[in-house]
Amino acid sequence: MDVRGDEPAPQERWPLAFRCAIAMAGGAAIVWNTRRIVDQLPDEPTIVDVSSWSYATATITLAVVVACTASVMALLVKQRWLRDTLTILAVAAVGCALATMSSVQTSPFDSMRERPVTVIGVVASAARMDDGGTDRLSKYAIRAAAQSFVLRVNSVVGVDIPGEIDCEILVRVSGLAPLPARGMRVCVRGWYEPPSTTMNPGSRARRAIGSIATTSTTLVTPMDVGVVDSLLVRVRTATHRALSNAMPEWSSAESRALVAAMTTGVRLPGLSHPSSEFRAAGMSHVLAISGFNVAVLIAACAGVAKLLRASSRWCAIIAILVAVAFLAVTEPDTSVLRAGLGAGLAAIASIRGGQARGLGTLGLVALVTMLLDINAVAGAGFQLSYGVVIALLVITPRVHRRWDERTHRWWLRIPFKRVSSSEAASIVRSSILEALIAALVAWTVSTPIAVWHAGSMNGWAAPLSVITMPAAAITTIAGVGAIVTMDLAPPIGHLCGAVATTCAATLSATATMAASAPGGTWCTGRPDVWWTVVALIACVSAWIATHQTSRILGWFVTTTLIVGLWLGPFRPFAQSPGRGEVFVESIAVGGGACHLIRTNTMTVLVDAGTSGDSSAGSRRMVPALAALGVRRIDRLVIGSRSLAEVSGIPEVLLAFKVGAVVMDTRCLAAFRGARDGFAPDVLDAISERNIPIFTLVDKQLIELGNMSMKAIVPPPNPAARRDNGGLLVEIRHRDWLPIVKSVVVCGDPKLAARAQLLTTPSPNDCAIRTIADDRCTLRLQQWTIRGWK
Repeated sequence: MDVRGDEPAPQERWPLAFRCAIAMAGGAAIVWNTRRIVDQLPDEPTIVDVSSWSYATATITLAVVVACTASVMALLVKQRWLRDTLTILAVAAVGCALATMSSVQTSPFDSMRERPVTVIGVVASAARMDDGGTDRLSKYAIRAAAQSFVLRVNSVVGVDIPGEIDCEILVRVSGLAPLPARGMRVCVRGWYEPPSTTMNPGSRARRAIGSIATTSTTLVTPMDVGVVDSLLVRVRTATHRALSNAMPEWSSAESRALVAAMTTGVRLPGLSHPSSEFRAAGMSHVLAISGFNVAVLIAACAGVAKLLRASSRWCAIIAILVAVAFLAVTEPDTSVLRAGLGAGLAAIASIRGGQARGLGTLGLVALVTMLLDINAVAGAGFQLSYGVVIALLVITPRVHRRWDERTHRWWLRIPFKRVSSSEAASIVRSSILEALIAALVAWTVSTPIAVWHAGSMNGWAAPLSVITMPAAAITTIAGVGAIVTMDLAPPIGHLCGAVATTCAATLSATATMAASAPGGTWCTGRPDVWWTVVALIACVSAWIATHQTSRILGWFVTTTLIVGLWLGPFRPFAQSPGRGEVFVESIAVGGGACHLIRTNTMTVLVDAGTSGDSSAGSRRMVPALAALGVRRIDRLVIGSRSLAEVSGIPEVLLAFKVGAVVMDTRCLAAFRGARDGFAPDVLDAISERNIPIFTLVDKQLIELGNMSMKAIVPPPNPAARRDNGGLLVEIRHRDWLPIVKSVVVCGDPKLAARAQLLTTPSPNDCAIRTIADDRCTLRLQQWTIRGWK
């Protein structure tokens, strides 16, 4: 009797949905990289302008024709491999069309300059209060009480724009009065400010959006909203109020902000500092609402349903309801959409009597996400989430099977036979091994992606991701429990709020310890795209290769790439000065100064601060210095006792090894004489790392190898109450060409004026950089990132 019909059908190794998702992402990547390569070519008449609408129309038309033709042929052919190939080709063409449309999409604000505007749109994010920056000295920055939110613009009053408008803009509102909730339709009147186009080496090229500044909340007028939007606004407002009332008053603002971010996605005041610690520790995924949060909530609800002896179908229905409710109350984001879609598809498959397949479900979620927003493919969250999940589904089982056999043989050799032969002990051993392998695989796969996006990595990210997983799960479950039970049973709600804030405080302390631990954060600088691709291929090959030689080769290539990135050859902006060369790079920090002077033997950093951005130290200075190839700073010069010159010094000291700090005697006396403010914190940051402080007087000369540094101390300011000193640095090099005698670098133009340097600062830049020739004639030098010889 033939019983082959009763055998289960063999499962497809790579589901079609997963392959289509890869094809759509690949089509979008081809379009974006083609534009990037063409933009880097010299401007010639033969070069096609890929940003023009004519090019976009031709590309989109061709992609639509290919997609339609391939779809029709896929319906007609009978061979499965040919049908799958045509389907993949059609999806790739759709990806090309979507990426082209996104690349050439313009905003009505692109051609605008600063001017008053009136716009109408929908509030796309909850209001965020300006709670300062993430740097250590950000608490001393002077800032006005303000809020901001993202507005999805539908129309601009008084501007005739053909077609439908669909773009986003940032709205900054002065004052702390309540603003319209997320999802409401509003009219905003204010002053439009175009986005800044200044970029440092190592910065990511993001599509910048402008902003509208309003002086009062009365200029943000609510308009009529639909029934569904009004209901969602009420639900989200009630959810936020219940969570805020449930958390205890004795908890810190940072803990409360962490609970809100991990439960509802709302950013409360106090989240900036812990979020920077989580980012430095490689634990940013803990704060982002993702599939982990949805899986934890569904698992908790399924556990309660099983205790009540509910059927599997009811458990699946409960999972769908949990996913829908979670999407309704949380901050609308791509990661939330991915999590809800994944949970919904898995629950639907369970209701139909089947089982959700990992790669197939993942592919469907990715396809829906890209159809809604193709730009999500270029985001760090999309790449990290899908990269780690694919690695866990594909790589981890293979590695676990291989290592389980080896550890089992080692396990049998231990002298305690009762333990080695125990089934429970074997299960514990296998579970621990699987968790460790999953953490290592996730870390090795996510590290190249994280380095490409952030320019840094953390050695503690892998173990901490496993250690903090229970605390993160408890925080999510307790936070949702507080929201549900606060109105029904207030004592239980307060208990859940206390548990959630306690676990959040534990997570924050763990991230802070990991960020400052030795060997934790490694600032490598952002590599090129090819480095990331080759590193990923090498890591995956090292894990899944069947032959030991291939695995050794994969790890060798990976190690070579890491060493080359650390030493500088694989950093696109890193270039070491040759003999007789001096590189002077100025980091764009806004209203401040940060100047790097390098020779082949010495690195000097003059000032590191700004008054315009409280997070410039960690988000601008450190990434830019790392991208330039800096690993050690021999001398850190502090020019004056001003927050605009020292606000980023603690972050620089944390990221790089500093040989010594240099300042003039009056400035050091002013620092040591201050009893409060930022000056004691700067001295504490220096003493924590046992860095010596050298003092200079006027005309004093310091020999630094082939380079010498002479101090120029301007006279005291007669109008100031207190003499805080000041320092300018004159750099000389023995191997310079005869035309160049010295370089004077200063971070404060007022010091240069008091020193009687006859020069004028460049527009929109307070830093004075001059060159003096043999005739002692001072002239302004406009140098580029590469310096001069």
